[in-house]
Amino acid sequence: MPVDDLFDSLLNVEETFVASGYARGVEHGRAKGDEAGEAAGYDKGHELGRELGKYRGRVATLTAFILMQQDVVPERIHTTLMYLTEALAAIRLDNPLDQRDFNALDEARAKMRLVEVWLRGQTGLLVSSPGSESAEAPDGTKGQPPRARVRPGAQDPDLSF
Repeated sequence: MPVDDLFDSLLNVEETFVASGYARGVEHGRAKGDEAGEAAGYDKGHELGRELGKYRGRVATLTAFILMQQDVVPERIHTTLMYLTEALAAIRLDNPLDQRDFNALDEARAKMRLVEVWLRGQTGLLVSSPGSESAEAPDGTKGQPPRARVRPGAQDPDLSF
């Protein structure tokens, strides 16, 4: 092998190793990025699924209450709960690229705030807001499970079947 070729190959060693190291670094970065992205997506999906489950449970409970006490609930709340029942049942979070489900969940959040305001203001029921683990009572105490507050002069609802 001529000396010039040997010298040229020595000069190219650095370029060869830099290119090889760069390729391995890109591959490693993609693998780590995929892992981090998957973990973040899993956490966010769990959070959204839990929120959706809370909303479905609240709407089902309130709908059952409405069926027993139809005269207590304004028509607007009744209509909102019927809408939410259908809308929440249609939301599927299995396709993260389907923006319609996320838009529907945003709309459901807004409707649930409307229902929550009604529950706090009109009925005197004390409920925890989405994302909080316990309710705050009128006296400022926390840690108690959500419970009904008895209004002066209010009669107990008839819960018999």
